[in-house]
Amino acid sequence: MKWLNKLYKFLLMHFRRSFQPTGQVLRLLLGLAVLFSAGGGSAIAQPAGTALVGLSIAGPADLNVLAAQGFRGYGEIVASSGETIVLLSADARQQAWLAEQGYETMLLDGQESPGAYFLLQGDAQQLRLAGDQARLLWTDGQQAVALANPDQGERFADLGLLWRPLRQAPLLPVSIASALAAPQAVTPSPLVQQMISQVSSTALYNYVGGLSGEWAVTIDGSPYILATRYSRTDQAIKKATRYVYEYFQSLSLATMYDYYYLSGVEKRNVIAQQVGVGQPGRILMLTAHLDSYSTDSDPYTLAPGADDNASGSAALMHIASILRNYQFDCTIRYALFTGEEQGLIGSYAYAQKMYNAGTNIAGVLNLDMIGYNTPGSYRSLELHTRLSNAADLQIANLFVDVVSAYQLNLYPYVLQDGESFSDHSSFWTFGYPAILAIEDWDDHTPYYHKKGDRLSTLDMSYYAEFTRAALATLAHMGCLRQGQVAGQVTDASNGLPIANATVTASLDGGGSWQTSTSGTGAYELTLTPGVYSLTSAAPYYQTQTHTGVTVSASSSTTENFAQTPCTYFSQVDFSFTPVEPGVGQSVQFVGSAVGVSPQFLWNFDDGSYGSGATITHAFAASRAYNVAMAIANACDMLPIYRYILVGMTEKIYFPLVGKP
Repeated sequence: MKWLNKLYKFLLMHFRRSFQPTGQVLRLLLGLAVLFSAGGGSAIAQPAGTALVGLSIAGPADLNVLAAQGFRGYGEIVASSGETIVLLSADARQQAWLAEQGYETMLLDGQESPGAYFLLQGDAQQLRLAGDQARLLWTDGQQAVALANPDQGERFADLGLLWRPLRQAPLLPVSIASALAAPQAVTPSPLVQQMISQVSSTALYNYVGGLSGEWAVTIDGSPYILATRYSRTDQAIKKATRYVYEYFQSLSLATMYDYYYLSGVEKRNVIAQQVGVGQPGRILMLTAHLDSYSTDSDPYTLAPGADDNASGSAALMHIASILRNYQFDCTIRYALFTGEEQGLIGSYAYAQKMYNAGTNIAGVLNLDMIGYNTPGSYRSLELHTRLSNAADLQIANLFVDVVSAYQLNLYPYVLQDGESFSDHSSFWTFGYPAILAIEDWDDHTPYYHKKGDRLSTLDMSYYAEFTRAALATLAHMGCLRQGQVAGQVTDASNGLPIANATVTASLDGGGSWQTSTSGTGAYELTLTPGVYSLTSAAPYYQTQTHTGVTVSASSSTTENFAQTPCTYFSQVDFSFTPVEPGVGQSVQFVGSAVGVSPQFLWNFDDGSYGSGATITHAFAASRAYNVAMAIANACDMLPIYRYILVGMTEKIYFPLVGKP
């Protein structure tokens, strides 16, 4: 059925938002897939206790009905036919109610076994091999629901399958409201454009190289090579999490470990955040999984995982280093999860804690495998949402709009397929809007879960562009605070405008922004709110700086400059007495120049410096010194040199030297 996926992608590329598959036309294909699946197609029985049943639903409205009835379930599956199937835990009474309501159900497991169900995805051969190790309860030829030992998950990965455990949880109502405060259409922001321009292929290369063990990184003050980030290790995964923890701290972000248990052993995620100014309780999340895995080497010792998922982790780290210099109304939270390769364990534990605490997570953008693209191929990427989920879809469409608005060289397409094999789906379980951004799976890295997943295999241009799109999407998710400063630069002597002057705004505490004046001397800068120093510089004019300029959100500050024309120095010279001083004797130097606002700067050729038109200095050793004086103002600098003999009994004569 792989041809269906390719057809689906083709349609999406040409009808991105208007194409909304319902799956009704393909209902017969779903019935045939279930009929030939192991355990599918049985009539509903009325067993004692609870059973696992599958139920085809039309959309969020059906889910909301089931949630209102108090059903518990294991999530949704979008079959290859396009049909959505929800997996329910149902006792005899609930099964009878479903029948009374006219729902057609499939009995998948007559005696429910919580904690032992897995969702698998792969080709027919891989699923057949999985059937030798586990009981397949349902399959459509590309996916399967399996009953297996709870610790068996990574054995499915060794078969080349995508897999995740299916965890029982209450069905939650699906919101049909938008996730974000931002309008759907994106108007390019100069501030966001500046953020995008700071994304560096070199920085991403260095981050990925360090995370994937290409060279040593500094952790706890000592060098360490991260040859693996396998979550079941002890030292290696602790070192990896410590490394990113220290990195976030170096950015002055509030940083913490989030602990959970993997097979009874304590593990940790790393969480960092920049707290919002106006709505700190409203949270936007950028997530990626830090851990790695390998099937053709011992993951305990070697699992470089450059694309999977040092690429997503490094992009998150780089984005955090840029966004920390900007102000947001809501809180931006960065999460690097571990335990992803063991079935999304770390992200599920975290999302569950957030749900239990009532945390307001407005949207999640999850980056997983974003660095590989076959050279010369279509620069496409996938954005995965739940079927007909308006909140997910708004985030995905925003990503598409950002790519278009900022003319990024990428081709994103939205797949409303409920793809759940990454950490975003942990947030889906608890009702949070989230999407997965990932490289085109028809062109994903051939080194997936292999020791060959190295830095050298990544397409750094594609990867940097993907990172820019992710950054801009997060910046446009409704919380960026921005204001403006504008004004005119003129000649102080005649009031005429100065064109092509460079105006630089430097934020107190870090960050700077720059623009040039137009032919009318006008300038405008879009800035993150704060207190700035503004400097205007133009050829043949003295540079002018204004301090304490306050820029507020959603407002414009006017700041004009009247720059003084330059005057240049003449008759620059200096003298000193005595002419032949002894060692330790005080020598007086006197500088002179004709010009405006002279500053006298001295270099005594013995490691000592000074300033001022008149200055004294004593030399500690007997030799010839080449003393230099520079005369400077905002427009001009002229140096002049003189030799001075200190404590020398035999006379050595040097010619006087002027400007070199």
